[in-house]
Amino acid sequence: MPTTKERQKTPRNQRLEVKLPPELLSQVREAARQRGFTSANSFVRAAIANELKTGESALEKTEQTIAAGLNRAMKELRSLHTAGQANFAITDGLVRLFLSCIPEPDTRSRDDVRKQARLRYRRFIQSVAKNMTARNAIRLGAEGPDEG
Repeated sequence: MPTTKERQKTPRNQRLEVKLPPELLSQVREAARQRGFTSANSFVRAAIANELKTGESALEKTEQTIAAGLNRAMKELRSLHTAGQANFAITDGLVRLFLSCIPEPDTRSRDDVRKQARLRYRRFIQSVAKNMTARNAIRLGAEGPDEG
């Protein structure tokens, strides 16, 4: 059995007193019980050791999660931007092709051609509206072709 002098030489655990609100203390005790710790003190010691070992606080984890979400959103935004540019380029190419290949009607038949174009445009919009969601279809179907 060690003597008193030998016991004094061996390092003992130091005491740290922490005051917790009753609600937090009950949460600590419940978590310790659920996770199989022998006491709330052993749970708190393990939690402190884990925090010191990983060095990550809840705030840092939250920041990392937010940053990852922002990175994903930015990638998606870039993708949408690229798709929008491609859509514009295709539309531009089709309009240029159309304008260079289709002659303008003579002035005598221009009114008849416009009436037919409006009718064809309305049918086109209605067919497009069938493939869209109800809200957008109503909005699109309500719009008519530009007069002029």
